[in-house]
Amino acid sequence: MYRFLSFILITLFFTQLNGQKPSYLFVKTNPDIGNRAITCMITDSNNHMWIGTYGGGLKRYDGLNVETYNHDPFSKSSISSSTVFDLIFNNQGLWIATQNGINHFNPNTKSFSLFKPISETISVHALCETDNDILVLGTHQKGIYFFNTADNTFEKISIPKSIDENGLLINDIVVDQLSRIWVGSNYGVFIIDKNARVLSKVSFRDLKTKNPNNTDVLSLENDHFGNIWIGTAEDGLFKILPGGVNSFGVEHYKISNKRIFSIKEYDNRYMLLGSENDGFFVISYDGKVLKRYLKEKESQFGIRSNSIWSIHSDSSNRIWLGFYDQGLVKFDPIHFKFKFLQNNSQIKTQPFPISVSSIIKDNNDRIWFSSVDNGVYVYDSFQNEYTHLNDSKNKIANGLNSLDITSLFIDSQQNIWVASWYDGLYFLRNGTKNFININTNSTPYKLISNRVVSFSEDTKGIIWIGTFEGGLYSFDINTDKLIHYDDQQFIDFELEKGNIRKVTADSYDNVWLGTRKGLYRYNPKAKVITSINEKIKKAINNFGSNFIVFSIYEDTNNTIWIGTDGYGLLSYSPNEDKITWHGEGKEIRNMSINAITQTYDGSFWLGTDNGLIRYDIDTDHYRIYDRSDGLLNNTVNKSSFYNEQNTLYFGTIGGINFFNPIDIPKNETLPKVTFQKLKVSNNEVGVSKNSPLKKALNQLDTLILKHNQSSFSIDYMGVSHTRSEKNSYAYMLDGLDEDWNYVGQQRSANYTNIKPGDYIFRLKAANNDGYWTNEPKIIFIKVLSPWWLSWWAKILYVIIFISLGYYIYRLIILRISEKRKADLERGQRKQNEELNTKKIQFFTNISHEFRTPLTLILNPLESLIKDKHITNLPSEIIDKHKIIHRNTKRLKRLIDELMDFRKMEFSELKVKIQEVDLVKIMTNISSNYIEEANFRNIDFQIDFEESLPKKIKIDTSMFDKILFNLLSNAFKATSENGKIRVKVSYHNQGLFFPLIDENNAQSGFEFDITDTGIGINKKNLKNIFDRFYQGEENNELYYSGTGIGLEVVKKFVEYHKGKIVVKSEQGVGTSFKVFIPDTKIQFYENEQLVNGKKLSQLQLKNLSGYADEQPFENTKLSERNTILIVEDNMELREYLKFELKSLYKVLEAANGKNGLEIARKNKPDIIIADVMMPEMDGFQMTRLLKSEKSTMNIPIVMLTAKVGESDRIHGIDSGADIYLKKPFSIDLLKTHLLQLIKSKERFYETYFNSLDLEIKATGGNKKILADVIHVINENLSKEDLCVQDIADELALSRSKLYRKIKELTGKSANEMIRKMRLEKSKELLEITEMTIGEICYKVGFSSPSYYTKRFKEHTGLIPKEYRLHNKEKKELMIEE
Repeated sequence: MYRFLSFILITLFFTQLNGQKPSYLFVKTNPDIGNRAITCMITDSNNHMWIGTYGGGLKRYDGLNVETYNHDPFSKSSISSSTVFDLIFNNQGLWIATQNGINHFNPNTKSFSLFKPISETISVHALCETDNDILVLGTHQKGIYFFNTADNTFEKISIPKSIDENGLLINDIVVDQLSRIWVGSNYGVFIIDKNARVLSKVSFRDLKTKNPNNTDVLSLENDHFGNIWIGTAEDGLFKILPGGVNSFGVEHYKISNKRIFSIKEYDNRYMLLGSENDGFFVISYDGKVLKRYLKEKESQFGIRSNSIWSIHSDSSNRIWLGFYDQGLVKFDPIHFKFKFLQNNSQIKTQPFPISVSSIIKDNNDRIWFSSVDNGVYVYDSFQNEYTHLNDSKNKIANGLNSLDITSLFIDSQQNIWVASWYDGLYFLRNGTKNFININTNSTPYKLISNRVVSFSEDTKGIIWIGTFEGGLYSFDINTDKLIHYDDQQFIDFELEKGNIRKVTADSYDNVWLGTRKGLYRYNPKAKVITSINEKIKKAINNFGSNFIVFSIYEDTNNTIWIGTDGYGLLSYSPNEDKITWHGEGKEIRNMSINAITQTYDGSFWLGTDNGLIRYDIDTDHYRIYDRSDGLLNNTVNKSSFYNEQNTLYFGTIGGINFFNPIDIPKNETLPKVTFQKLKVSNNEVGVSKNSPLKKALNQLDTLILKHNQSSFSIDYMGVSHTRSEKNSYAYMLDGLDEDWNYVGQQRSANYTNIKPGDYIFRLKAANNDGYWTNEPKIIFIKVLSPWWLSWWAKILYVIIFISLGYYIYRLIILRISEKRKADLERGQRKQNEELNTKKIQFFTNISHEFRTPLTLILNPLESLIKDKHITNLPSEIIDKHKIIHRNTKRLKRLIDELMDFRKMEFSELKVKIQEVDLVKIMTNISSNYIEEANFRNIDFQIDFEESLPKKIKIDTSMFDKILFNLLSNAFKATSENGKIRVKVSYHNQGLFFPLIDENNAQSGFEFDITDTGIGINKKNLKNIFDRFYQGEENNELYYSGTGIGLEVVKKFVEYHKGKIVVKSEQGVGTSFKVFIPDTKIQFYENEQLVNGKKLSQLQLKNLSGYADEQPFENTKLSERNTILIVEDNMELREYLKFELKSLYKVLEAANGKNGLEIARKNKPDIIIADVMMPEMDGFQMTRLLKSEKSTMNIPIVMLTAKVGESDRIHGIDSGADIYLKKPFSIDLLKTHLLQLIKSKERFYETYFNSLDLEIKATGGNKKILADVIHVINENLSKEDLCVQDIADELALSRSKLYRKIKELTGKSANEMIRKMRLEKSKELLEITEMTIGEICYKVGFSSPSYYTKRFKEHTGLIPKEYRLHNKEKKELMIEE
């Protein structure tokens, strides 16, 4: 803002002499007050400001917050109008004159009561208080009333007959020192005769000017001399003189021809006037205008509008101005603690700089100040004018061309030194008018850096100069000799071209150097440099390896004070040779100290980025002043202090502040402490009958809370209108807190779960200058006990306790008896459960053992059946093979049923829903029974309903077992020549499924399996789904021999959210009906959640062992791949070898340990391994293989009887690629092996193509070559990488490896290494910003020249050209 303003330096001491021109700085208040016209203001006993507005309601302002009261047409307790004209505060509280009657405010309920004459609507524009309980109300067009506040009655005042009441507008009323009531109206001035209750015209004597009775009076004010001041609409100001009885003297001041809305006496010294569009006036008692304020466009502390509607002065001599449309401002005598350079647009001067870097004063009392971006200014206080020295037409000195000034200095001979950031230093000899510029190009003096930062003078008159990147200089004014200090000492300390931020010569002519690398002391006489850094590091506990010194100052005791960047303030005592770090445990230790000085009162002042600090070295106490105290900016610039006798000047990045250190204004007015809000359980509590608040919290003596209201908070406020945001608070709750809680600016006290009892809450506040209230404000708090802790409740508890004790005694006796019975039953039940568990475990173990033999039966048998060469066998033998095959598969199903049953026991079974062809799956299942039906002459048919949907969503494995069990039972129970029917039908919204919704019908499928068998006894029907239940009379035919078949069926149906129903009649037959819902069962389609992991369909196939059984293709590979079979069952191992030896080279191992050794030695292409083996199982072997570099990429197929889901997950986690359960299909195994071989081939082919290698290898040789490339890449940066290193890494002989590389790539090993180095360098040139040399060494070349030569041979371009070409190519692609 300041760049566009012109400024003058004015002192802001407020004079006490009448007649001197006062100067007020107005500051903005809370914008929530709004921009409606402010008509009136008043301060209540709690220091709250009440503000009446035209249409914006009534507002209460506490210095921070604004609370607004508007008219609510739906609430009788709201203010009667949002237009307020006048306010008065008496012993009954606040009275408000509104457009609709007079209102009284109830602070307890924050509600309003409306008073007006019966059958009258009056617009009250003026209020005043006369006798006790009597208010005078002036209205527009309704005359004047006396209102008795005791009985709420109105009495109308008689008006002269010559005046039409409908045209009479009463604008203001005042009572003078003789209790006369003066009335200002559009008909002039009147006096009310209180006894006669009559309005009378005022007579004036010796009139030499216009009669006040012939003007429109808008405002009145009674001063302490007894004068009545009259503000008019267009005739200026009148003053009625005291002393008259029947007539009065009058004086007329034609101050303004605009409407004077408000008049206020201020501090018994001045009269303040607010006009409409003519500004704000301060006048003397004789009518002279002492100061007129008009709105200035860019003024920060001026008035906001020329239309001032209301003026208020409070007990602290603040002036409040209410504008027409610009809210509220205030003048506070103690708002600004610091004076500053203030703008004045009426004086046309040079632009004043924003950021002031340095200040000095010459012997002519001229103040010189510099800017970091606008040169140097000189202020002449006698002429009250500025001179910009960078202006070539200035009359003080020429030749200053730099605008970037870092520091100013005036020496003992009154020579002026100017440090610039880009142009060296400027030197103005006393008495001359031309600056001498010394820089890197000047003669005869020359610098090695143009960046000059600091000056100092020793006792001999030598000027010491600190520069940035130019080290230290000295200039002897007497000999005109400039010296640069660059001897070996300065070189050793890196000071010959160092960054010297601050240079200070002390009383002993030691030169102190503050640098970016710490603090140094130079003794010119001894020519010795001493580093103080180790002492400083020790003092600050080695927090900083390098620290920056911003400021150095020598005090009156010769102590050296050091200001650092981020480490606060230190001092050095020459006598003790000791560094002290100040401000232990305080925030000052983390501050940056930009400038240091000591004033004549002994105080130290520190300029920081956080404000100005006053520091007391005796108490180690400090006070921070910031923008809220009147600083133009919180950042005080380096080298910006200027200290004279009783004034300290300092430059900030916002301008210049100055002050007298012992005359800083202090706010001794204590805040008015008030309680604002009560919250219970974080909910605000209002005043009501059922509330703890029977009236406003601030009016309450005792607060009574129920036991369930013991968590509460109290919001409070120290009402103050001087920097109230900086008020501090402390509170305590007697009976709970042992001491005061000092909470800073926090304005809420919170308590949780307070025990029942009596407490006293105490609150005190301090203003912005730390003055605490003398007595705390208190409120008694009583927390009631709950009813269950009352005396009668306690007696009841004793009775209940005794009764309960007796009851418990009887209960214990009974429980002991029952426990004995329960223990017997529990023991028997446990025995049964253990027996069942052992039975299940036995079946499970047998099932595991059956799987391997079944594999060796099923696979050879299927091979025989499929073998085209044995079709010439007799049909009887072929039929016997089929019988064996069919019963073997039935045995497999029974084993699977046992395994499923165990999974159900341990909740391991998961539903895998998929959509399948219903007719197809039913046909497939039934085909297994056609041969038996024909053999036994059983009429077996499947009927499909015509409207049956083609698809059904089921778990195919579970569905198979449901139907297989039911059909098997039906065939067992049906004799020859019997009938078995399977009917499949669909019900649209006709079925109820309790597991989905008991009340709403669903669509679903019905599978009815009906036979003409022996039937089931009715008494056994309810038990047929129980585990191991077998009825009498051969009913076990329906239950299957294990006793678990129908339980599995029922569970599987329920897993599908379905139900099963059975009907049977002995001798007639049995019908099992299975109902499956046609709704989306709450599982994932085509997915299953296994142990919290989402697996794809392909992963599920691998886990389960099912895959599409594609015909195995005996693809001829260029070389036979090696397969290692690790299986402890010799017969299965031999069978696998027999089946695979025609396709692969087969290795064998009888256990995991042997398999691991063979795999490490021979590195096969694929490993087939069992899980359960002696010495080392398949899981452990797989983990070890996958953890080793040489074997980690070998695919592993696991064959196992352990088919639990956790076992399958364990296998995949161990590293298995395929997990097949026994018994398995040999064709499926061959298909998996072929796909794994092909995947490896494709991987190697892609890998070699990415390296631009033409490979002639196949099979295992590709793996060797891939290992070679991996080793080369890992050691690419080694210059001496050779074939022997690679051979050692891969455990191969050097000659064999060399031949292999030559055979497979057509290149020698060294050629291959070099090519890979060059390819890697191409990649680095394309994607990094590394230099050519860095890339050369990173890829293992010994010199850049050799690398460049080889690169050009390889690509046709040198590396630099290649990078440029690639960059242009990328840019072209981006443009396209």
